[in-house]
Amino acid sequence: MSPRPMSPRPISHPSTHQRLTWAALLVGIVLALASATASAGAASAARTPAPAPSMWRSIDAGMNFTCGVTTAGAVKCWGTNGHGQLGTGNRIDAATPQAVVGLASGAVSVSAGAWHACAVMETGDAHCWGFGQYGQLGNGSFRSSTTPVLVADLAGQVAGLSAGANHTCVVTTSGTAACWGANPFGQLGDGTRANRNAPVRVFNLDSGVRAIAAGDSHTCAATEATAYCWGRGEAGALGTGNNADSPVVDQPVLGIGAGPRAITAGGDHSCLVRAAGSAWCWGANGAGQLGVLPWTIHYSPVRVPVFAATGTISAGSAHTCAIRVPGGAAYCWGYNEHGAVGNGTNVTTPTPTLVSHLGLAAAAISAGLEHTCAIRWIGAIPGQGYALCWGANDHGQLGDGTLTDRWTPVRVVG
Repeated sequence: MSPRPMSPRPISHPSTHQRLTWAALLVGIVLALASATASAGAASAARTPAPAPSMWRSIDAGMNFTCGVTTAGAVKCWGTNGHGQLGTGNRIDAATPQAVVGLASGAVSVSAGAWHACAVMETGDAHCWGFGQYGQLGNGSFRSSTTPVLVADLAGQVAGLSAGANHTCVVTTSGTAACWGANPFGQLGDGTRANRNAPVRVFNLDSGVRAIAAGDSHTCAATEATAYCWGRGEAGALGTGNNADSPVVDQPVLGIGAGPRAITAGGDHSCLVRAAGSAWCWGANGAGQLGVLPWTIHYSPVRVPVFAATGTISAGSAHTCAIRVPGGAAYCWGYNEHGAVGNGTNVTTPTPTLVSHLGLAAAAISAGLEHTCAIRWIGAIPGQGYALCWGANDHGQLGDGTLTDRWTPVRVVG
């Protein structure tokens, strides 16, 4: 027997009150699920902490890019990369540190120029990368390279290195000097104005060279006896009392005396630290980069006020920075439209001004085109510190992951 069919029930439509109740229930379920998902995500994040930023032993600010050496001896660069100056094998800009190909360990220092960079290795070799059409990579060619190439003829002999705008110079382990690259003003010091794609000896610097600094179109060296500059002298950057170019080392910087401890060459100005610790600068001063008034060219050195003793000094394109000792306080002065002085303003100043947020722990400082970077030691741990940068950041040269100018130091990430 077949079952009796059930009578259809009338369809009842939910009331407005019932619809609101169901809607509230659904919203509650969705919020509960979202909360659970967020909690799980938070727990996962807690279990997987973000990688710690690198610790640094060396840093150098170039033209819209920066390079540094980590405490593990790895070279990393960040910022503009149109000529391969980041050494990553491509020409892609980066706003955070990127590993330089083949230099994951063994580096002791790095120097950033206009569009190229170079590193000195524990072995005494030097490697360069980036723009090379003036021969500034030093490997015997006039070609650019997006990865490091070995500098020719100096295997195991490099004690220190400086990359200028389009030339490069070194101090050798025997105390001599050699340069290569662009040479229209005689900045290589070989007595000619010919570009060189491999190292050539700097004439009259056959011994006793302590440090060398390559600027825009001039070069300076500190020796046991005194200091010398050569190359473009138009703005007084050679410190010889006139504006004449010099393709050879033939006149010392005026009034320096024996044993300068540090030397630096910028756009059209130069600075050094004398044996007693005082800081002196000379050359162009249109932005107050010499640290003195009036804002006029000085063809011979003038003393930078404030500093009774200076540990290190760095000349950028039109600003200068130094670390005062004892104590480790950092000061900058000069061109400041993008905040390169680091005092929280963008007002150009001819007076040495304390850099904010570094305290008394600055151990290294480097002035670039329109930005500055420093290493702030952590406690009493030798050879380890955070990297911080400030100033122009249109290409990511501050390394904080943004393209925003900073008027005070920000920590380099990664």
